[in-house]
Order: sequence, then C-alpha cells, then structure tokens
Amino acid sequence: MPTTAIEGLATRYQVIGTGPPLLMYAPGGFDAALEKWSSLGVYARTKMLDHLRTEFSCIVFDRRECGQSGGRVERLTWAHFAAQGKGLLDHLGVARAHIMGGCMGCCSVMAFGVAYPEATLSMVLYWPVGGAKYRLATHQRFAEHLAFVQQQGLREVVKLVQRDGKPFGPTRAAGPGLRSSAMTARSRKPMRARMSTVTGFSSPGWRAPYSTATPRRVPSLRT
Repeated sequence: MPTTAIEGLATRYQVIGTGPPLLMYAPGGFDAALEKWSSLGVYARTKMLDHLRTEFSCIVFDRRECGQSGGRVERLTWAHFAAQGKGLLDHLGVARAHIMGGCMGCCSVMAFGVAYPEATLSMVLYWPVGGAKYRLATHQRFAEHLAFVQQQGLREVVKLVQRDGKPFGPTRAAGPGLRSSAMTARSRKPMRARMSTVTGFSSPGWRAPYSTATPRRVPSLRT
C-alpha cells in the first residue's frame, strides 16, 4: 500500500474504485486507520466502502498518529487533520473532491470545508459523535488521560503507545491502558476540577481534538 510524506509525516493511503474523488476521514476515534471503513461496526455491517467504490474514487488513509501513518508529539487542532487530507489530495493531483467522515472524522471534514472551500465539492457527515451523555463520558475519560500525562509526562505516553500500541481509550478505568490502581487517591481527588478545565477549553496553552465539540472560533481552523 503506498505511502507519501505530508508535512514531514508519512501517510498511508489507498485509492479504491472509479469515479469522482471522495476523500474519506476514517472512523474509529483515536485509532482511525483506513481498515475501519471495512471492519468497524456499522461500516462493516453495511459494507459501505464496497458500495461507494462503484460510484466514486474512494481515497482512504490512516489519519496521522493512527495506523501506519506517522506522528509526532505536538499541540494538535482540527486544522492539522484537515491539512493532512488536503496534502493527500495535492499529492494525487486532485483539485476538488467530495469530503466524507465517519464518527470523529466528521469534525475533520468540517475543518476541511472551512479551511479549503475551493477544494470541497460537498461534505458528508456520517454518524457524527455527540450527545450529552457521550460528551460527559468523554470528558471523564480525557480527564483521566490528562491526569496520567500530568503525573508521568509525555515521554511515558509515547513509551506506552510504542510498547502496547494502545489507542486513546482502551479503558475508562484509568490512563492509557492502565489499571485503575495506577491512579493514586491523590490524583483522583482533584478530578472534577480537571474535568471542568477540559470541558471549558480553558487550560492554558492547550487545544486538543479530544472534545466532541468543534472549536469555538472557526478562523482558528485555518493553517
């Protein structure tokens, strides 16, 4: 399967089918590899990609930090994911394309449409994540991961992923793939305060794509 470098990061991709170009941001949260279009939940049951490939040139790829694409430790915004998709279109010589996303990929699609309207033929948001219960559960999970980073540092996060290949949320019990006992009583106590910080996006210098909401200021999506 081919790979190209986009903004210094390897991007694994595949073009399937024939017809108008359709750039597809994979579902799967923080494990958004191109295989998820054929193996995950409703996408596997409906065989969506098999149907789409008969009408479109489906451009599927591993989002950065996922699958076999590259990544690096840096502050991320939705604009980074949009730029990866645009870079892939440029590499393929595609000036304009339909843009589709599944699950959390919908956020990247909206960011793409804002940043690159001239390259966007249409946008399809399939099964976007959201809802009050989902948001609360996600903020709780993110707060637990944030606690792990604050205690152990980013180097330990990188080591953990390299060692175990853990996606963002294998368990809600603790940090990335940790047992609940790994979180001390001291780390649990201020959890609500950390959650309120994450929920309000008020943590100094921190902007991350883990929320189910899109960024408040649309212009910030532009690179």
